[in-house]
Amino acid sequence: MEWNGHVLVPRDGHEDFAKFLAGSDWQAHFDTVELDSGTWDSLERVGFWETLNQTCDTLIDRYEEAWIDPTCVPMLSERAQTLLGQSDGGMRAFLERLVALAGTAQQRNVPVIFAF
Repeated sequence: MEWNGHVLVPRDGHEDFAKFLAGSDWQAHFDTVELDSGTWDSLERVGFWETLNQTCDTLIDRYEEAWIDPTCVPMLSERAQTLLGQSDGGMRAFLERLVALAGTAQQRNVPVIFAF
């Protein structure tokens, strides 16, 4: 089944991100990168999600929302950059956008949110 999720970075320092995600104007509060199911599957095959879950003490899974704490965002970026050299097509394009988004999160000292 095809589906799309989003990787989000809050535009301001509000801590009640769930409130904004539930609103109809949620996109006004986040910078976002879309993630499709095919790219998700490709990243799952190379262990990307498992690594993040173990290293960042989170649970990123299909149909869930998960937060990567600001202290773990550098690791997220590093892992994505490592995979860039081994990727092509949609996975490479997503990882390039994810690295840029993680840089934005680091500058703002906010989490990276995965919402599916």
